[in-house]
Amino acid sequence: MKDVVEALRKSKKVFLGSKADVHHNIDARKYLAEEGMAVFPDEFFSLVKYINGMRDDTAKIYGILPEGSDLGLEDAVRENERLDRADKSSVSVLGSTIFDYLVYDGTSHQYQLRDRETDAISETFSSLPQALHRIFKI
Repeated sequence: MKDVVEALRKSKKVFLGSKADVHHNIDARKYLAEEGMAVFPDEFFSLVKYINGMRDDTAKIYGILPEGSDLGLEDAVRENERLDRADKSSVSVLGSTIFDYLVYDGTSHQYQLRDRETDAISETFSSLPQALHRIFKI
């Protein structure tokens, strides 16, 4: 994860959020479980320890309660609530591009780009860093 964090920090085109409060991560895990929603993968929580959300002109990765200078970055829990997916107990939405959502499918243990309209899988990744490299072209 540290390699992708360094690559993102070197990128001049990606706006990066600051670190997430560790208590927010704990609260998010509890809340998602209580609401019957898929808990975000550990890799996502590892990422927000360093970068609590990010965006460029074509894509964004949500954060966990971004605040302060991170205004303009979306909260992953709120976005998942807003989308209210039928498969919300096994799939969590972690970000989006112009055409797709980046999701983690807890059943297949894959990160996937899924079409916003049809929910068809357009690409799969075995890790979050792999997905971030593709989405942000780092």
